[in-house]
Amino acid sequence: ITNEGHHARRDLCARGMAEFLKYAIKQTTKKEMAAGAFGADRLLSRLKGMWAHPDRHKRTGASLAWGFIHRDFREQTALVDRHALSILHSLLLALRRCHGDQRALGTWQAVGKAVDSCARIVALAVARYDDRARLLVRPTDAPGGRGSSSKAASRTGGPAACSLMDLVAWLWRQL
Repeated sequence: ITNEGHHARRDLCARGMAEFLKYAIKQTTKKEMAAGAFGADRLLSRLKGMWAHPDRHKRTGASLAWGFIHRDFREQTALVDRHALSILHSLLLALRRCHGDQRALGTWQAVGKAVDSCARIVALAVARYDDRARLLVRPTDAPGGRGSSSKAASRTGGPAACSLMDLVAWLWRQL
């Protein structure tokens, strides 16, 4: 998946990873999936490691694989609940690493598309669990956090609650 010279091989490997995820999901019971002891977790962990790698070809290959995987990933609520935010975090760090890469290499575009798809998955998860998502607390330097004078903060005596989408937007501004 990290072969820089042979794009067809990289594409085939990415499709193979997507097939592995489909097979792992199909062969796993709901109980095992909730416990987290199956192959999809290891595959997603490997992708996160590839996004963190300094080699641009590994980041590009992982983003290409994510392009094939994210459709099956978003349908599994157990996987989304367990991995969506950590994948988004890994993708944002990979996007930060792309600033040193040349634009013509395509790393920036591949990782950017992966960030967009993962952000949509997180937004759908937030919509599904809107009541639970309001339990998050604003970071101290975010608008309405401990450092600002918001009405919600003064009513509760602490930081104002915010949604997961507010947190993702704040994280995006930090880049």
